[in-house]
Amino acid sequence: MAEHIELLALAECVARTVRHPSNVHHALLAGVTWAEIARVIDSDEIAVRRDYRQWADDQYDLNQRYSDRGMTADEHAAAIAGAAEGVGDTR
Repeated sequence: MAEHIELLALAECVARTVRHPSNVHHALLAGVTWAEIARVIDSDEIAVRRDYRQWADDQYDLNQRYSDRGMTADEHAAAIAGAAEGVGDTR
């Protein structure tokens, strides 16, 4: 029983790491579409975009406190604009 619990915990840890919005950000920069991201993480585009926008806002807030971290104003604006495009867009 303990082994099954450990495997479940490990699987959840890996899933959270892979689903992290920073990985979405890097995928977008590489040209992956919102639809592809949603399909791969078994979600819908609206949820993926919402989570990404929240992450981008948090990264911008981080940059406001520590200028060497997070997203600059220009990076944040580009991220939010990309996330705001209509569902079904390629980017």
